[in-house]
Amino acid sequence: MCIRDRYMGICSLIPKEAIRVLDSEELEFFLCGDHEISLIDWKENTRYKGVYHKSHPVIKWFWNILSKLSTSELEKFFQFCTGSVRVPIEGFKGLTSNNGKLCGFSIESKDYQNEELDFLVAHTCFNRIELPIYPCIEIMEKAIRKIISTPLCFQFAFE
Repeated sequence: MCIRDRYMGICSLIPKEAIRVLDSEELEFFLCGDHEISLIDWKENTRYKGVYHKSHPVIKWFWNILSKLSTSELEKFFQFCTGSVRVPIEGFKGLTSNNGKLCGFSIESKDYQNEELDFLVAHTCFNRIELPIYPCIEIMEKAIRKIISTPLCFQFAFE
């Protein structure tokens, strides 16, 4: 594909007049989304399922742990949860499912049995994680840190 073809493809999405006034960083933002992850936006645009609600102790631990992550760690965890490396330009309310329809982030409760068997499960096509009802913040933090430190590899399944 030549550069002209790419330019014409971009022009089919963004009017030429708008492209001319954007610098390279602004154009990248419009085409690819935002690298920066706002925890405030993420929290405000999260739905809870099962026994979870925004003031559930496990959910408070979850956001507390995420608030302590570095930028690169947060990006890795976001990718684990959504399969995406960037937040849409609309923010978390603009997340879409694998079919292109709006599909916000959600956290669903999952029974906890023991530390060896209970992991967070990500359904990236639907921006949903299953978060075990951990008995303490230390076990949850260990699980999240394990996700961050493990090279991402994805197993695909149909739901």
